[in-house]
Amino acid sequence: MSTDEATAEFDICGALPEGVTVLEASAGTGKTYTIAALATRYVASGVPLEELLIVTFTRLATGELRDRVRQRLTSARRALDTALASDGDPEPDAIGHEDEHAGDGHT
Repeated sequence: MSTDEATAEFDICGALPEGVTVLEASAGTGKTYTIAALATRYVASGVPLEELLIVTFTRLATGELRDRVRQRLTSARRALDTALASDGDPEPDAIGHEDEHAGDGHT
């Protein structure tokens, strides 16, 4: 991997990263949001949740990350269940966005 590839801006909607992915950024930039979104995308693509290893550095951050991933997965499941029950598409903002930046410095 070239230096340009390693430091390129991350696209949350782009291809899912393969192998080990390190996400480094300053406080309040949406790391927790991004990790929760990626975990949801991996699970939606068929990767069993127990095969994901999501690591952070403090107990407080670990608890917040675990809660946010769980919240995002639950929200996505609820939106998809609703769409299937009504034979419609889920609302674009219904999949895990109701409180997307809570606790990460975004308002």
